[in-house]
Amino acid sequence: MYPVKINKNLCLLTGALALGLLIMQCRAKDELVIVTIPVKIEDAFLNLLGQPVALIQRHLDSVLNLDRRFTELFSEYILGNQDSLDEKIVFEAYFADTSRSRLRDSCSRIFKMLDWDQEVGIPLSNYHHQFPERNIPKIYLLITDFNYGIFIFQDDQGKDAIGIGEEMFTGNTDLYNQLALNNPNFSAYLNRTFNVDHLPSKIIQALLNDLLPAPTSNRLLDHIVSEGKKLYFAKRLIPGIPDTILHEYTPAQWQWVTENEREIWRFLLTDKLLYQSRGKDIINLVQASPHSQGMPPEAPGRAVNYIGLKIMESLVRNENLNLQEILNIQNAEDILRRSRYKPR
Repeated sequence: MYPVKINKNLCLLTGALALGLLIMQCRAKDELVIVTIPVKIEDAFLNLLGQPVALIQRHLDSVLNLDRRFTELFSEYILGNQDSLDEKIVFEAYFADTSRSRLRDSCSRIFKMLDWDQEVGIPLSNYHHQFPERNIPKIYLLITDFNYGIFIFQDDQGKDAIGIGEEMFTGNTDLYNQLALNNPNFSAYLNRTFNVDHLPSKIIQALLNDLLPAPTSNRLLDHIVSEGKKLYFAKRLIPGIPDTILHEYTPAQWQWVTENEREIWRFLLTDKLLYQSRGKDIINLVQASPHSQGMPPEAPGRAVNYIGLKIMESLVRNENLNLQEILNIQNAEDILRRSRYKPR
């Protein structure tokens, strides 16, 4: 678990019943809520894997009707059932596959190391406290046949929920490296983050991708500021998160970006790169990649996003904004100007 520093200014309560009272009491502008809440986990789709056929048939209706929206997404995107095949036949075959149940058992041993209420519950309660219009999502655990890590959907009640493919977070880089031979989604620079240490951050990042509006234009500046917002919000919502986890860097990569902040900024100012909008160049700089194009070989992918984070931190230092206020500022040039950012 990430280390959590608790001081007298932070509210500490435990238990789900205390959450509503805590939110009423902790109304400081951008105050973190350090509270352990029980995370709602739905693992029926895991538990039915590998059971005898007769038992699968007996419980299939109840499992498929837990949430029809989830079942429909599962059928279409994970099972690939787009031909209106008999739903029960397709799901019976899925649950009866013993290779999936063995994979589930391997994943379960890894996931036992995760303290859901502490490592995930605290960031989720912070997320709900800062953005009370967003519910604390229920988490559905499943095996996706290495197709999906985390996805957000709306359940039958119209509330946000999260699906997690456990097999994508086992830390088994040897297996992921084998999969990389036929699937670029398992490239080495990504594989090292497929573990439960990175899972809480990836959950919050997925929620922030859904919460934060897309950049107002396609200039590199807009994308850097947008990514900087996500990093700043995640850092605030996940107490004690290591920088290497937040940025998904190795220690050596993190050392490089911190030691070369001025050089990264100078690179962005060259040829007014900040204000260019060439789609491919922007994708290569702000999205995950083994290397930042145009920078020295040691520069990790997404190095420019570190500048986005520093811009947001400078803005908050100058104006003492909370997350909701930051969310409402959409103009990237306005954010850069008001931040008075200067590289160190």
